Formats: sequence, C-alpha cells, structure tokens
Amino acid sequence: MQIPLSRPDVTEWEIERVVKVLRSPHLSLGPTLRQFEHAFATYMGRRHAVAVNRGTSGRWLAHEQLGYNFRLSDIDCALGLAQLSRIDEIKARRRRVAAWYQEMLAAEDRLIVPQDAPGREISWFVFVVQLTEPCGVPQRDRILQEMERRGIQVGNCFPSVHLRPFLAAEHGYAPGDFPIAESVSRRTIALPLHNRLTQDEVATARGALRVVLDAILWQACPI
Repeated sequence: MQIPLSRPDVTEWEIERVVKVLRSPHLSLGPTLRQFEHAFATYMGRRHAVAVNRGTSGRWLAHEQLGYNFRLSDIDCALGLAQLSRIDEIKARRRRVAAWYQEMLAAEDRLIVPQDAPGREISWFVFVVQLTEPCGVPQRDRILQEMERRGIQVGNCFPSVHLRPFLAAEHGYAPGDFPIAESVSRRTIALPLHNRLTQDEVATARGALRVVLDAILWQACPI
C-alpha cells in the first residue's frame, strides 16, 4: 500500500469553477478575484481582504511600487472560492484524521503527539509528531527512510528557519542561537494527512511507524 503525505481534494465543483474562468476573457484581474477577496473577508469577519500569490507576499505589498507582481490569478481565485464554499467539510475531514492519529498514538511514549488547544481551532494543515529527546537527526532521518521504504510518505516538516543559508548569512545566525527551535527541528516527522485519508490508512501508517520505532530508536539516541 502506498500512502501519500498529502493529496489534493478537488471535486467536480472546483473543476467547473476553474473551467468557467478558463473560458472567460479574464485569467487575471477579473471579477473572480474580487469575488474571492469579498468572500474571504466575509468568512474571516473583516471588511476587506487582498488576494496575493502566497502568504508571505502580504508583507511586501509596498514593493509593487518597484515593479514586483504579487497578484493571484482568477484561476486560483476560482479554486479558492469553490474550496471556501466547502471549508467546513474540509476542516471536519482533517479534524477526523487528526483525531484518529491522536487515538492510535496515545500510548506511544516515544513520540510527542500534537493535541487540540483548548479554545482554539486547528486547521491541521499537517500532523507532525516529535521524537522524544535525546533522539535527533540520525534517528529521525533513518525513520523517514524506513517509512518511505514501506510506502508511507513522511517528511521533515520544520527545519530551523534561522539556519537557512540566506538568513544565516544576512543576520549572522549560528547553531545554538535558538536551542529550543533547533531541538524541535531535529526531531520532527510529518505523517500523512489529507482530506481523503481513511481510518485504515491511518492505522497502516501507525503500524509501520511502530515497527520502525522498535527497530531503530531504543538502541541508543545520542544527539
């Protein structure tokens, strides 16, 4: 069995909306862009929203004066509108998958399993567990390799941002500057999570993870 880390959830409704834009004279800066901005602002309880091509672009809107282009196409907006109309269903599916993981991993003391925060709603964009200390990169990377070999796609989801080459060079960051973030980064494993993941697939991923943990971890875990 092959279980992907992620998988698009695109229905005929999304396809119809995108095709409608493709058949229109406006692939960008058209009416669908304005409709999406209005719908998103309404959903968030805000008066206005500005659609840009990615989240970080919102911090750089002033750069439009220098010629940078951060616009979101009407094709993307059509897909966004269709998905926004299904947002409650999408979030409910992801909460269900997260709950399966939480239940199946509850007794696993070799992992730190993410939990729901009281009074907060989690979108469950990813489901990331942490190896308990003192395990680190060597064990984590071997686990990633073994899970992939078993057909379970996993990932190292959260590298330490301050150690990325550009930021390290620009600001002089070095290993040890943010020890908690670095420790977490060395131990994270993203497990498969998408809207169409079944309970049986979660059980298969959990079973494979247990076998891999047994085989790799508790020989020795030096950082």
